[in-house]
Amino acid sequence: MRRRVVNCANCGSVLVGRFCCACGQEAQAPPRSAFRWIAGQVTTLVGYDSRLGRSFGALIARPGSLTEAYLGGRRTAHLTPLALYLLAAGAFFLLHSFRPLVSFDVKTRALAGGLGSMQVAGTLDSAEIAKLQAAGVSLDAFAERFQSAATALLPVFLLLSVLLFAGLLALLHRRAPAGSVTHAVLALHWGAIFMLVALVSRAVALAGVQAGAFRAVYSLAVLAWLVLALKRVYRIALPRAAVEGAVLLAAFYALLGLWLASVSSLALRLSLA
Repeated sequence: MRRRVVNCANCGSVLVGRFCCACGQEAQAPPRSAFRWIAGQVTTLVGYDSRLGRSFGALIARPGSLTEAYLGGRRTAHLTPLALYLLAAGAFFLLHSFRPLVSFDVKTRALAGGLGSMQVAGTLDSAEIAKLQAAGVSLDAFAERFQSAATALLPVFLLLSVLLFAGLLALLHRRAPAGSVTHAVLALHWGAIFMLVALVSRAVALAGVQAGAFRAVYSLAVLAWLVLALKRVYRIALPRAAVEGAVLLAAFYALLGLWLASVSSLALRLSLA
């Protein structure tokens, strides 16, 4: 008896098994019953949530384990490094809309901003205020443009931070077993964990709690995570990992401080344009 050949509805390849070997689409057609269709969607969502929970759990509780698993070929149980980073960045952007990283107080004319333990502050001097007045720009209008500049520069900072981190890792570990992919994956995981810590920091501030006492805790937490991740991924001794972690964190905070300082300058230029 001749077996009937079934082709994938998506790409036309011959189907062998439950999923298409070429495009990955499920071979079974969607059910006609709305109830069964909804049940299938819920099952898919729960499966994704399961990977989501496992991924963030491993990212937080076992520093470097996700990087190690991904490079070792164990990838289906967790989200990809980029997906994990983008999810953390999305949550970070959402909270940023409620609690901006940097702000301008119209009454005190003060510029203030911070992320974790990094804080910057300043005020508009009389010369800058005179320029705004000469250009017909009110302080309220400047405050709006200031927030727009901060929001526009935030993705740039996040991208540069990952590139900087990966570049420094490449300089410190030129003979990584998996090559430059090791540095890129760990940089994405580092970016995700830092944004999670930043989310906690912003959530605490949003709740009205004075975050000053927690700043040292934030820095120690990200430093401890980074040291343990370096030790695990690159198979180095703890003292060396501690030194490298301190160097990497200092470079990261330097970039953060430069970004926070540049926001007010860009906002002023935009206001006077």
